[in-house]
Amino acid sequence: MIAIVVAIFLVLASTTLSSDASAQVITQTTTRLKAKRANLQTQKVQTQKVQNPKVQAAKVENQQDAFSAGSLALDTETTSLSAVTSRQDDAAVGSAWNEVSTSQISGGSGAARTSWRDSAGTKFGYKFGSFFDSFANEREQSQYLGLDAIADFQAQLMDSLTFRAKALANVTSGYAQSRFGDNLPASGLYVEEAALSLRALDSDFARLYVAGGALSQSVFDSSMFIGRQAFPGLKQTLVFGSAKDFKLRLWAQQTIPTSRNLSTRTVDAEVTPSFLTETIELEVKPNDTFTLKAAVTHFNFNNLPSAIAQESIIYGNTVEEVGPNTSRFKYRFDGLFAQAGLNIDITRRFGWWINGSVIQNAAAPEGFRNAQHIKSGFKIGLPGEVDVVPSLGTYFVEDDAVPGFYNSSSIGHTNRQGYSGAIETFFQRQRFRLRAEFNDADVINFNLNQSRQQSLMIGFETFYEML
Repeated sequence: MIAIVVAIFLVLASTTLSSDASAQVITQTTTRLKAKRANLQTQKVQTQKVQNPKVQAAKVENQQDAFSAGSLALDTETTSLSAVTSRQDDAAVGSAWNEVSTSQISGGSGAARTSWRDSAGTKFGYKFGSFFDSFANEREQSQYLGLDAIADFQAQLMDSLTFRAKALANVTSGYAQSRFGDNLPASGLYVEEAALSLRALDSDFARLYVAGGALSQSVFDSSMFIGRQAFPGLKQTLVFGSAKDFKLRLWAQQTIPTSRNLSTRTVDAEVTPSFLTETIELEVKPNDTFTLKAAVTHFNFNNLPSAIAQESIIYGNTVEEVGPNTSRFKYRFDGLFAQAGLNIDITRRFGWWINGSVIQNAAAPEGFRNAQHIKSGFKIGLPGEVDVVPSLGTYFVEDDAVPGFYNSSSIGHTNRQGYSGAIETFFQRQRFRLRAEFNDADVINFNLNQSRQQSLMIGFETFYEML
């Protein structure tokens, strides 16, 4: 009996020791897993917060190819080709969704993802700013203050399917003495892009994207050619090479030209208008000092409504049969738009850039069909990670180079020649910039609706912040 009791005691003791040992092993393993997870999360946060622009620029930026094909930053209101300006704002700080490599977006080979919310390609960024705008010519003047907030959202729905939406909320207050609505202060919510993009081909040699929705026309980065609004339509993009040293893009779009509120302005039985483009774009970066970009676009506007023609009279275009429902452009708009730019980073804190663009509308006669814009500036690095970028530009846009309704009022639309000057200051540590720009545009040919105009804009804007 005693032997039996001793045996039972030994078995229970052994079981207890085994259970304690197992519990200790489980506790130690759990602790190690938690520590590893915390370490990985810390690395992820640090990676998101600390981005090296040079490393990011060397990545294969699939989302940039998908949504921003054609964005040359050659002739832009946000300081052009200069790597300095793109480094601290949209390209390196704000557009983090454009800086996700193929493996990161797809989660690597064989990786499982249960929701678009878990994807590294899903991002939300925002920025805000304020501005003062003053405009005057012989018959009109306006002065107003404004507040802007921009939200940019991208969702990686599937490994090959992405949705992007970008919107601007604007509140303005001021006064205007104007015959036309173009120069009146206006508040509103504007869609700059809302589109789906499908990566139809992804190989080491080439990538093919098909996008549809409200497509941003800021890809052309030219206020002389077309404004920064969205046109509904389709876009196809074929990309060869990477952003590191060489990239060749071939892309085309078939869109419907609209106003900023996506209205075609057609009346009665008018045919839906169209805006068709085909672009070849090349970017070469042989080293960290030089960046060369060039692009040629064939464009064609068709069936533009009478309301657009009627309003474009005051913007400098030549129009026949003037009337609310009978106005027609005298010449079609079918031609070429070419851009080129060179950026030289002489040192890490000092650089020089120059860019230019030309337009020729083959459907209009000589003296009415050409446009040209040349702009150049410097990057000057100051102590405290402050970059100052002064620039000067000169331009002319003949009467019928482009439809005046769709390009920018800052240069006076069409039938204009003039110059511009700007200075921007980027505060890298504080993550905001200040900007001032002046434009002086005179008329080329006499027009009762046009006179010399001058405009001044002073603004403040933060860099993009990510949520």
